[in-house]
Order: sequence, then structure tokens, then C-alpha cells
Amino acid sequence: CKVGDTVYRIAHNKDQTEYRVADLWEVAEIVIYADEVVIIDDSDNCFTNADIGKTVFLTKEEAEQALKGGVKNGGRNKTE
Repeated sequence: CKVGDTVYRIAHNKDQTEYRVADLWEVAEIVIYADEVVIIDDSDNCFTNADIGKTVFLTKEEAEQALKGGVKNGGRNKTE
């Protein structure tokens, strides 16, 4: 993941009854701290490397596959 990359997330409607892949974010900054790396997108959302593949995806295909597999609600299926 590098500055300028597009990241994909699972978005939902207000009632969390409909989910879709959203690709509205671009990596704007990467901040390296002594104990972690924080990635900040152009909407000031922050995530770490641990979030990649769980709540943030590097390709639209990965996000679509996660959506089909039930990844919702911050990386957890809504029923969990």
C-alpha cells in the first residue's frame, strides 16, 4: 500500500440492510510510528496494516469477495 493507491471498503446504507463495495478513498499519507504504521486516506479515515484484508481492501475484487463471504459491519458479519 502506498500514497496514491485506491482502497476499497464495504459501505452500507443507514439501516445496515444493504452493503456494497465503495472505492472512494485514496491513500493520502502514511505515518510511521515506533510501534505501528498508520495509513490515512483522503477522507481522513485511518487504518493500519492489520486492517488490510479485513475492513480495507487493496483491490475491488478482494472487497467484492469479502462482501460475498459476509464481511460487514467493520469486518464482522452483522449477526456475530
